[in-house]
Amino acid sequence: MTTTDRAADRPAIAVCTAATGLTDPAEVEQVYAAASAPPPLAEPPAVARMYAELYAHTRHTPGLVAVTAHQDGELVGFGYGHPWSWAANTDGWSAELADRLGAAAAATLEGSFAVQLLAVAPEAAGAGLGRRLLGALLAAAGSPRAWLVTSDVDSPARRLYASTGWRELGRGPAAPNGAPALVLVRHRPDVALSPVDVRGADRPALIEFLVDGPWPFHVRSHPTREQVSADVDGGRYDDDAQALWVLADGERVGLGVLEDLADDTPMLDLRLAPAARGRGLGLPALRALTDHLFATQPARRFEAQTREDNVAMRRVLLRAGFVKEAHYREGWPVEGGPALASVGYAVLRRDWVSGTTTPLVWDDLTR
Repeated sequence: MTTTDRAADRPAIAVCTAATGLTDPAEVEQVYAAASAPPPLAEPPAVARMYAELYAHTRHTPGLVAVTAHQDGELVGFGYGHPWSWAANTDGWSAELADRLGAAAAATLEGSFAVQLLAVAPEAAGAGLGRRLLGALLAAAGSPRAWLVTSDVDSPARRLYASTGWRELGRGPAAPNGAPALVLVRHRPDVALSPVDVRGADRPALIEFLVDGPWPFHVRSHPTREQVSADVDGGRYDDDAQALWVLADGERVGLGVLEDLADDTPMLDLRLAPAARGRGLGLPALRALTDHLFATQPARRFEAQTREDNVAMRRVLLRAGFVKEAHYREGWPVEGGPALASVGYAVLRRDWVSGTTTPLVWDDLTR
């Protein structure tokens, strides 16, 4: 069992495998029963028992990964899954799943990671634990493709999946409580970078990309064509800077700009096109830009700043190994509104090399 995420004010998450020890099915049953009893699921205890028995039966499946969250010694969150093979799953439920999806859709699940269960106890719900568990599970699985079946009802789980890039593949067998079921899939795109020919062939596309926006968490959320053209011609994207297209499976989905390259602490400007947001591209894009910077520049640090309400980006920065280093109160001007705090993050080259994170002690002095 390996702890992967811990903070003093939230449950620790651990990744477990058959080799490192797996959670007792009775604990899984208890957590799922508590999580599924309230509306909108309103499932009877027998359903939790069924899922616990399924987990007990499959927990030694090759490649199975589980994630747990404990608080005060009690299991408050759990998820598990395993690589999917139709040949190894010939039961009635799997046969009905294949039939409902159809041959073409069913074939896309072969070899992907099947998320079998995700549950958070009521006392730990509402604080992002489900998101953290799901992220840790998928990261540990390492598969670019994953799928799951969920009830087709408005629930915290459905909202979580919608916000993390899951897309509907088709209908699955009805849930044990009779509710219609959806099969959701998530594909982790191959994210790559491509240099922007700022003054040449890419100039029109660069201007269109920046004008199209909007960029709600940038100082200029709706830049005009004149403003963008002046920035491009004035060297903002190629004078002591490098602009890079962010590509996902070859599709142009964003723009990364490395600024202040002559300094030992370059700055990041990352923008994802509106259609690319919510697809889980922020983290791989940031990691690709970080790798590119440290591989091509002698920088000692890589820094990023965003406003305090850009929660999604702040979480991506933390997951990418950046550490919060500054919180400038009322330091970010907002068009038509009061100034917000500007929050600064950075990653050190030595941490990037070692794959570790050096924590920052905020209160190192007392009065």
